[in-house]
Amino acid sequence: MTNVDDFLDRYEPPVEEVAVCGRAGLVAEHARTEAELAGHAAHASLSGPPAELVDRLRALEAEIESSAIVITVQARTSREWADVMALHPPKGDAAKVGAPYDVETWEPAILAACAIDPVLSEGQAVRMRETLPPGEWRALMEAVVRVNGERVVAPKSLLLSALALVSDDSWGMPPAGGSLGEPSLADNGGQ
Repeated sequence: MTNVDDFLDRYEPPVEEVAVCGRAGLVAEHARTEAELAGHAAHASLSGPPAELVDRLRALEAEIESSAIVITVQARTSREWADVMALHPPKGDAAKVGAPYDVETWEPAILAACAIDPVLSEGQAVRMRETLPPGEWRALMEAVVRVNGERVVAPKSLLLSALALVSDDSWGMPPAGGSLGEPSLADNGGQ
């Protein structure tokens, strides 16, 4: 029987990471360079692709990766979530139709409340919303909503199950297609 107090003492809230590219313009340059490299590969010569294109593509990938910030968001308790909502009541028409909060002020506040690495102030979250394009802001807000609003279900890997079937005879299955007690082609028994 599970001890609820022990469970609650060990509970870890859901987290999610969102990478935001700081130099999105490089992505278009990356696509152009990759297309040019693919064009050379289609007409491959014995000398291989031009080294300068390969080097440029690697450099672009490194620049793009180093420009990104990864923001880790973590779920808040139901009480903490409600407290942030209470601090940002709906205004005007939104209040008349029963909106639960003021989107303009609540979104940066809840991002700041959920961001754990790096920690964000509400002011920084407001600046992010004012700086980032809608798609990037939406990705951050969707991560906040996912970690707080979706149920966590323990995963079961189909890949591990498949690997167990082909590599472990404890399931009563021969490894890699041989029959029980006989070697398979995978272990050179078929030669």
